[in-house]
Amino acid sequence: MYFLIHGCNNLLIKKFFTFISFFPCFKGLPFYDSFIKGHLVDILWFSSLYFFTSAFTSHIYLNAFLVLLFSIFMEFTQKIFPFLGTFDFFDLLSYIAITIIFVIVHKIIFE
Repeated sequence: MYFLIHGCNNLLIKKFFTFISFFPCFKGLPFYDSFIKGHLVDILWFSSLYFFTSAFTSHIYLNAFLVLLFSIFMEFTQKIFPFLGTFDFFDLLSYIAITIIFVIVHKIIFE
């Protein structure tokens, strides 16, 4: 999924977001480049990592903590070594929000 989205000028996932152009507030904004390439890719890999690791453990809080810790570490690594990527505070907030949502949904469904 990552390779289909990241680093391409003709992003395949843009076709799925064409409905956004119908809203006047989004016309003229670099929505695709800023959100899809900048944030959606990070959200997808974080979610994938969370789901992958949760398949191997029954400790939801430990899994959530370790995946969140690893993701924060990777984001700060980008700040220290800019050639690895772009540090973005929005990504950190996204990781925290997604972790909270996943834990709540897991608790509702499985308990």
